[in-house]
Amino acid sequence: MVDGSRLRLSAGVACLAVAAGVLVGCSAAYERQVGFVSGTVTCDGRPLTSGVVIFTPVELEGGANVSDQDFAKGARGLVNPDGTYQLSTYSEDDGAAVGVHEVRVMQLDPDDDDAPVENGGFACSQEVVRVTVEKGSNT
Repeated sequence: MVDGSRLRLSAGVACLAVAAGVLVGCSAAYERQVGFVSGTVTCDGRPLTSGVVIFTPVELEGGANVSDQDFAKGARGLVNPDGTYQLSTYSEDDGAAVGVHEVRVMQLDPDDDDAPVENGGFACSQEVVRVTVEKGSNT
């Protein structure tokens, strides 16, 4: 005869193990292939000394448009004092998802690196540009 409490405990542990496996599998399944992205942000020929570069995916590899169901994650990179940046998506400095992105630059308050300057604060053109991130290195 099987002890009912032992059976319930075993079934509960098995369900937790399956759920954990599904969650781990799901997170990795939605990670897109990335290409390393770095560059320099300039304004009137001079490097921007603080800010953030934001890449928002609009078209994935193969030409598919991005929808809410795609779980396509954007990339960001802080601008260093010399104007350089490197993008991060899933881990530090790994790049951006392969595909077409809209790029925005936001200047940060020099007294508080986490706060954007009021009204965007970027004196240069704030038009959104589109770039294509490819496999490998993109500079």
